[in-house]
Amino acid sequence: SRRRTAVIVRERVHGQPQPSDSFALTQCSERELDHALAEARAWPLDFIELLMTRRDGVAEVRLRCGHWGTAPVYLLERNGVLYLNWDVRRLYQHLRTTNLDPGFAAQYLLGLDHPYSRRTIFPDIWMLTERATALWRPPVHRLKITYPPSEEHARARPLKPGARVVDTFREILSASMRRWLLSEDDLVGVELSGG
Repeated sequence: SRRRTAVIVRERVHGQPQPSDSFALTQCSERELDHALAEARAWPLDFIELLMTRRDGVAEVRLRCGHWGTAPVYLLERNGVLYLNWDVRRLYQHLRTTNLDPGFAAQYLLGLDHPYSRRTIFPDIWMLTERATALWRPPVHRLKITYPPSEEHARARPLKPGARVVDTFREILSASMRRWLLSEDDLVGVELSGG
């Protein structure tokens, strides 16, 4: 016997119909829940899925982050309790010690930012990055975060004859921005990192 509970938070897509209120159901069949989870995982913008499963008296918490990593979630395991928050400062009160990871702290001080990884400057606090999954099965297994398979990097290739590079870039950028902007009067700033 198993019982599952899901909580899904996702970005709205401007100008497109929103999904049904299936996530607001208090009870649903296993099939309905599987359908709702599949719908969330196919969402074009960012999402965070929290799935709690109880099977034969054993609890499991699985937290999955979407493709964009818009709002990373921080996790801290302490005394059989898993704490989650979008604001890492809210987890500080649950730290056993305020010892820092020296390498990460130095990098933070030099660049005023920490590397984008599951590690943070506090060894006990983890960050769930885009497309990563956290699994917690107390009391047997500690918190485990797995990364997705690496994506193949895009490489420069020769242009096809008649390629419309600038027009294609504008089409892609316009299609992407339409998903986020609420009105055509919104001001947008863009910085290309070259990364």
